[in-house]
Amino acid sequence: MKEIIDVQKIKNYIKEHNLSKASFCKKCGISPQSLNKVIRGSVNVDIKLLFKIAWAMDLHVKDMFVLA
Repeated sequence: MKEIIDVQKIKNYIKEHNLSKASFCKKCGISPQSLNKVIRGSVNVDIKLLFKIAWAMDLHVKDMFVLA
């Protein structure tokens, strides 16, 4: 099995909290390009980036993945 980033969880968080992608990026301390990289499913996502997103969403980084 392969773990992949749960992109839908990020999209749902943005929608449920009525955030723009720009405001979500600001909350995470990441660039919009970095967020797009995650959402597109890029293979080379930096773990530090995932920690920043998880922290902003009040999640543990392990909760950012789903098994595929």
